[in-house]
Amino acid sequence: MTDRTETIDAALAVSRAIAAREIATRGADLLDPAFRYHGAAGMELDRDGYIGFMAGLGEAFPDMAMSFEPVIADGNRVGVHWLNRFTHQGAYMGVEPTGRAMALTGTFIREVANGVVTEEWDTTDIFGLAGQLGLIPNGG
Repeated sequence: MTDRTETIDAALAVSRAIAAREIATRGADLLDPAFRYHGAAGMELDRDGYIGFMAGLGEAFPDMAMSFEPVIADGNRVGVHWLNRFTHQGAYMGVEPTGRAMALTGTFIREVANGVVTEEWDTTDIFGLAGQLGLIPNGG
């Protein structure tokens, strides 16, 4: 396996653990202790905050199915555009479960060192999600 492949695998392992609802048990192995997350709408999280937040997503959307296209690696950074399809089955952002099928997109860049993710920059379409949850008009 090449360094490039290992870097991509480490970056995608985090998303796969989130989608499989395993981030609470595997997060400490996948993320550096000094991990930092820089997300949409100015969200900043440390490793424990990120693990907790992502575990909460799994509770609200337990049937997540993520795809990654394209995946671009440059040195120790991996850039990915992702699509996540799921059903709203648990409370999220103050909205009780609607049972609606939803889709969410975004792009992240993850930095990898020694086989773990050290930092992430993410541009989740939070407004698209809020529209699907009925929190804001979605133009439909």
